[in-house]
Amino acid sequence: MKKIIALALVLITLMTVTMAAFASTGSTAKITGMADSLSLGYSGSTDLGEIAPSDDHVEKISLLDTMFTWDGYDPDPATPTQLTAAQIRAARLEVRATGGSKAVKDVKINSREGCIELSFIGELVSTKEIDFDVDVVLSVDGRRQNDYALTFTGTLANPVLEVYSGESLVDISDGVVIEAVEFNSKVELELGNGVSLIAKLFKGKKYYAIVSMEPVNGSYPRDAYSEVSEKLTLRTVGFGSSDKVKLDSRYAGSYVYDEDMNYLGKSSDELPLRSVYYLSNNKLDIVKETPSESSKSGSRKPSQAEPTQPVVSSPPNVNHNPGTGR
Repeated sequence: MKKIIALALVLITLMTVTMAAFASTGSTAKITGMADSLSLGYSGSTDLGEIAPSDDHVEKISLLDTMFTWDGYDPDPATPTQLTAAQIRAARLEVRATGGSKAVKDVKINSREGCIELSFIGELVSTKEIDFDVDVVLSVDGRRQNDYALTFTGTLANPVLEVYSGESLVDISDGVVIEAVEFNSKVELELGNGVSLIAKLFKGKKYYAIVSMEPVNGSYPRDAYSEVSEKLTLRTVGFGSSDKVKLDSRYAGSYVYDEDMNYLGKSSDELPLRSVYYLSNNKLDIVKETPSESSKSGSRKPSQAEPTQPVVSSPPNVNHNPGTGR
């Protein structure tokens, strides 16, 4: 046991000396470019496997001295050392991502932790998975002729929850895709924020739903109807016009309208499936205009039209190439 402790102390001492020596180069050594080859475990292509959409999931790629060429310092490939924040700033390191735009949200350098952070979209409004292949490209001093790409592949997919015929209440508020293993004639799906879907599920089909709640500010319809207090936005995949929406007791006594201010019912009713719900403490006096009046005013006014068919939202536009501005 004494030998093991002694050996551990020696290793700790060596690591401390190495890091201290490396840190001491900060005033004299200078990064001049990217190394010709890397032995980081990231070289070539790294498969990240299946990743669930989450704002908290971040892949961290250490920035090591062996990744670069230096003036006044010779890194040891056997003991690569992480860059300090001062060295990262002095080298004017830049990072960008190419490819994987439907899955990757952002790529950036975290100087404090000495790493590159690759983050993914936090929400996937889809029952399908996304395969991604992204190159994380690192440049020194703003120059891109000697940059280096670290390639990452994987799959972004919502977790799948199987639902059977005997189930009557299922919680899907954590963003799961549900797959009907058997036909279910009526099941209540809890979406969170006090909202549930009363749905019929068909065997072998996949479904997804998510709801967000936000206050209504000074824009439409609040500027026309001051009694409107809240907005619920529902995005669904796979559900149909016969499925209903149910609100819990936190919305008791509210009158519910769709995005065109068509009256849908009270919060205690089973409501038709829509993409947007406005809630009011009082029943609104909806102003109805003729087409000629509406064109004269030049402003949009709600009408008394019957509720329209449910709108199934598409996934948010994630066709953005992180790091490029495109």
